[in-house]
Amino acid sequence: MIGARIRNAMRSSAKGPAARRRRRWLGGLALGLALTMPQLRPALADPSAAAVVTSAYRIPLQSFAYHPNPQSTYYKYGINLSLGGSTSPQLFEFDTGGDGFYAAYSSSNAPWWGPAAGSPGSHFSKTFDSGLHYEGDGITTSISFFGLGSNPGSPIFTTPSLYTVAAADRIKLNGSDVWTSSGSSGPPVETNFYGDFGLTLKRGGDGIENLLAQLTYGGDVTAGYSVAVGRYGSSGNGYVQLGLLAADRNNPATTWFAMQGSDPSRPFANSHLPSFSAELINGDLKLDLNGSHTTLSGLGLNLDSGTPGVTLHYNDSDRSQLDPYSVLSSGEPVRLQDGVALDLRARVSGTGVEESLLAFLTGDNYGLNEVLTRRRSDKAVTYLNSGASLFQNYVVTYDLQNQLVGLTPYPVEVPGPAPLAAAVVFCRQARALRRRLRPADRRAGGAPPSASND
Repeated sequence: MIGARIRNAMRSSAKGPAARRRRRWLGGLALGLALTMPQLRPALADPSAAAVVTSAYRIPLQSFAYHPNPQSTYYKYGINLSLGGSTSPQLFEFDTGGDGFYAAYSSSNAPWWGPAAGSPGSHFSKTFDSGLHYEGDGITTSISFFGLGSNPGSPIFTTPSLYTVAAADRIKLNGSDVWTSSGSSGPPVETNFYGDFGLTLKRGGDGIENLLAQLTYGGDVTAGYSVAVGRYGSSGNGYVQLGLLAADRNNPATTWFAMQGSDPSRPFANSHLPSFSAELINGDLKLDLNGSHTTLSGLGLNLDSGTPGVTLHYNDSDRSQLDPYSVLSSGEPVRLQDGVALDLRARVSGTGVEESLLAFLTGDNYGLNEVLTRRRSDKAVTYLNSGASLFQNYVVTYDLQNQLVGLTPYPVEVPGPAPLAAAVVFCRQARALRRRLRPADRRAGGAPPSASND
């Protein structure tokens, strides 16, 4: 009944920008119902091992809070996986900015590796910006996705044994060993993880690439996946969904942006889908402080859940624009000053319309409102890593078939934990909205509040 009211209100909307805002707000109500009332979620597939993803599989994500100093809290996200047929999964960092799957390996002390793992292949060596360094051999194997907790049950989904994983028998942090072939006393990565599950759509080296982009999709779903970590501070209900349903592709609350840097000459292994630039969409960064303003235009945006907050990696040619808005250390901009009005915008696919993706006043809470600035020593072009902040504002959908990124705003949070109470609130909001959408109101140009950051 609630869904019917929302659909009727949407049909009664006029055309134009106000109507578009109404549809997105109403779509936010529908998304809110799906998030607060599990029985209304689309039925997902049963646990399975298959060569083709023919139904949607929802894999839960776990959030972890970190406190680098008294005024800051940031979040990392974990996914529970095993390899080679193991039934003892372990948590790995869920990192949409990482190159591929890098998993701590030991022949004697890594039960998340099972007996069906293949033989070691080519050697690899990889260093991340965090200071983590992985060494080992690539192994072709299967990967199983599990639920969370000490008793995760059977795998939700298991891939065929076709995918190259970085089996790291040595992991270093800033030059010091945190994992060796003999194992270690605890998780070597960020105190919670046994490696990095990376999902950048830029093709990685040594055959270690985005696993989800290598899967084959068919049946009820098309190629792609969506990521929901929840708002900043959320403690549960995060997930990654394998395969896109028609409802995902046609959600009226979702705004779509074209993927950049398609490279059909370097397709992903197994699926043969094209790879893209690490900076997946383009946008403009507007800064305003005490009436002074500037815009850095045409920036590539790296959508990276593994980086806690927003980081601007600047080229020397853009340095003069940043200085008036930055805190300097040894003459170099290291972060934006407190109180800068930041507005990150991008153009909607197929239109000339530019929409706001993130808008906030900068501060000193790393992971929430602190914006770091880093000079590019390689002198390449300026780009912006939107970090976990983007994922804490939107469900991010990667439509690999249509080469689009979709952003679906989370609904406004409703006080109180009871799903039924939340549903009652949404029902009342829908009723009130329908009253506001009467013809007289539409002629007067009335519009409901937007659920986005416009």
